[in-house]
Amino acid sequence: MNSNNQARCTERGFTLVEIMVVVVIIGLLASVVIQSVWQDRDDAMLQKVKVDIKGIETAIDRYRLREHKLPDSLEDLTTENENGYKYLKNLNTDPWYNEYEYEILGGNKYLIRCNGEDGESDTDDDITSTNMAELRTLPRMDRGG
Repeated sequence: MNSNNQARCTERGFTLVEIMVVVVIIGLLASVVIQSVWQDRDDAMLQKVKVDIKGIETAIDRYRLREHKLPDSLEDLTTENENGYKYLKNLNTDPWYNEYEYEILGGNKYLIRCNGEDGESDTDDDITSTNMAELRTLPRMDRGG
């Protein structure tokens, strides 16, 4: 019996405290990784919007040079003209799967708008051809609280 008691005393396992410390460390590491991945996702979405708007602007400028007027709508850029020329192969949607909006401001001025996460025009999260240069992060709606 003595040898049996000695064997039990030398057997070691993890204590509840040790397991809890490991779980907390894993949780902290996971939160840092998730935050980093989420920020990379937001950066990619903003870059997609900026590239799409620049591409639409380029197509509108080419249209204006060839047709001597602004297009009436973005669909005019994807429709073949009488010479069989298209200014854009297709119109992309924004990262939230909404269509980009186009507005003629007067003269040769126009505005391209991505309505942002909420999908509504003229809200705080809009990304436009006029404000996109200064944006470093995705604009967020003020959700209160």
